[in-house]
Amino acid sequence: MRSEFAIFLKKILVIGVGSIGLRHIENIRELSPGAKFILLRRSTSGRTLSADLNAEIVNSIDAALLWQPDIAVVCSPSSFHLQDLIPLVEKNIPFYIEKPVITTREELDVLQSYSIDCFPVSMSGCNLRFLPSLKLMKVLITQGIIGNVIRATLQAGQWLPDWRPHQDYRKSYSADRRMGGGVILDLVHEFDMARFLFGEFSKVYALSGQYSSLDISSEDTACVILQESHESMLVSLNLDYISRVPIRRYEVVGDKASLCWDLQEEKLELISESKREIINCGAGAFDISATYMFAMREFFGAVVSGSKTSQSIHEGMRSAELVIRAREAAGL
Repeated sequence: MRSEFAIFLKKILVIGVGSIGLRHIENIRELSPGAKFILLRRSTSGRTLSADLNAEIVNSIDAALLWQPDIAVVCSPSSFHLQDLIPLVEKNIPFYIEKPVITTREELDVLQSYSIDCFPVSMSGCNLRFLPSLKLMKVLITQGIIGNVIRATLQAGQWLPDWRPHQDYRKSYSADRRMGGGVILDLVHEFDMARFLFGEFSKVYALSGQYSSLDISSEDTACVILQESHESMLVSLNLDYISRVPIRRYEVVGDKASLCWDLQEEKLELISESKREIINCGAGAFDISATYMFAMREFFGAVVSGSKTSQSIHEGMRSAELVIRAREAAGL
């Protein structure tokens, strides 16, 4: 497959060369050796990277499109996504876009004004869907191993200054509401995983605020309650920039048993009245770093074959809309 990718995908546009952009570039170099990179960067960062890649450097999407890239990878700050995305859609350039796809109701309305057929092959970057242990958790829930799901709690948090140790957290997009920062937008993975595990939600309630000593303008803590249309279960999302020890832990409670997934402990546990059982998820089942390659490989394969991905722009839009509803409920 790698030689096939190299034949068809020769010019790669990468929009944004922060930490996630660098990760995608390394994966692309492995999937399509010898690919030519065009880097769109709006700051002076990335000069060393540009030289190492022998990449073309541009500072606008219009200039980038003059190079007629075969695909684009959008990993600019979330607040720039729409202005980067629309020209790609109009030029029918396949794209991989980082999460969240958009950040406001107005941006969502713009995207929804395009018909489904207008969009090229696309991949939304909520890569936790590719994590084997979470895929197994979904299978167990669907098979009814824990009975009817009654409630679930999805927790995610980390001390923001530790998140990107080579960057002043106060200058990151996470710290700035205007750039699309704040835990509700930043931790869109939990909203996407709620949809992945349980489906769509009809009701959203939320509280959030900036409660810590962090020097940021965005919310650092949020509690969100989701309820599906049948009103037979509740899902709570507890999100923060405060946890000194990183946490990503999902507990799903059914009327027969419970499932508890813990990323830091690399454990999926089935808990019933009579026993606690550690589920064997297989090698690499908690390796998040590998999911970026899984997602990019699926995207490349879909572009070459002209097929759809499992996580198109429309999936990303649905998860982003749930995030926007939570922000609206929290008064943001």
